[in-house]
Amino acid sequence: MENILDNIEDNGKPLNVDSKAFEEEKSYENKSDLRTQTEVDLLRTEVEKLTLKNKRYRTNTILRILFSIVYTWLLFIWLNKVIHILTHNNLCGYKLSDNVLIALLVTSTANVIGMVVIVLKNLFPEKGKKNTTDK
Repeated sequence: MENILDNIEDNGKPLNVDSKAFEEEKSYENKSDLRTQTEVDLLRTEVEKLTLKNKRYRTNTILRILFSIVYTWLLFIWLNKVIHILTHNNLCGYKLSDNVLIALLVTSTANVIGMVVIVLKNLFPEKGKKNTTDK
């Protein structure tokens, strides 16, 4: 039985081993390891990771700028209409009661403050808390 196993040719490449592992094994046998290639691969991966992260931050910044512009215009138009209703209540024939005008002022004020708080919390997150977009 031992003679049969000795007669089988060994081509040096084991079965079920990926090519990178085989190359590393051979390089260690030849004392010319692939450390530099592995380091280069790691650096390339790190560069790709940072590039994707930079792209995400750039997109996030563009969306924040766009959102702040849209929000500013929406707020400007909203407040303009509220002021128009309050100042022209009797002139234009709206004839709204005092309770309706008070409700309009209170809800408008609450909406403006709420929207400002939401925008500011998203634009300037707290340092201790992790932003949902930084995952």
